[in-house]
Amino acid sequence: MKKIIVILFFSFLCVTPVFAHTLKIDGNIGVNLHVDPDDTPIAGRESKFFVDIQDKSGRFNPNNPSNCDCKLIISQKDTVLKTLLVTVGGSYAQLRFTFPTAGTYTVVVEGKPLGQGVAFQTFRTKFEYFVKSGSSEESSVQTDQNALRGYAPYVALVIGLVIITMFLL
Repeated sequence: MKKIIVILFFSFLCVTPVFAHTLKIDGNIGVNLHVDPDDTPIAGRESKFFVDIQDKSGRFNPNNPSNCDCKLIISQKDTVLKTLLVTVGGSYAQLRFTFPTAGTYTVVVEGKPLGQGVAFQTFRTKFEYFVKSGSSEESSVQTDQNALRGYAPYVALVIGLVIITMFLL
């Protein structure tokens, strides 16, 4: 019985919050796309895009993407709304876009070599995002949830301690 209590106690100590981003792969190229805020864009508010491109073959240099004609294409229902250059002047650009309405959007990250440096594989990855409506009530709930997210391990620890105390009594 004591072994179970000790195992439960230590398992609650190991709880950490998890933030997931989707990795899309095309051949040797992997693209990780993060949209701020929290991969849940809000209609009518500016969203920031962070693109991370990796290459298993080592030909694409993520620290110096100057030889890439890389684009981020935002569309809704087969209509292209915006095309943004991922790299400008040899470095990653600050990508910003305001989604006009709530709904499902497709974000494509594609790239091809410019002929400078080592040639890498041409790639195209596609991400789907659901954009929430921009109502003030919904956004305040989202903000409250984000503020509490950092306390999740502590809440789990307290619950674990309560359960262990109940077993001991």
